[in-house]
Amino acid sequence: RSNINYEVRFKDYLDSNEAGAIGDLVELIKSQHNGEGLCAGIIYVHKRDDADSIARRISSEAGIKALAYHAGMKDVERS
Repeated sequence: RSNINYEVRFKDYLDSNEAGAIGDLVELIKSQHNGEGLCAGIIYVHKRDDADSIARRISSEAGIKALAYHAGMKDVERS
């Protein structure tokens, strides 16, 4: 589908940069989010704690609402 983009970035390489992996991710989100309407994306991680941590950092560093979604969430949190 033309509206779906899939990209892999190697965290070890990104961690060697000054901004780090999270900084790279925040810059990517900012470049895709023009502030005119909704923007959606999915970031896959291995651990639930990473999902929570990354969502918090995207919200604080990019100023964009980001929420974690994983199997450890209660039903009411998922909706």
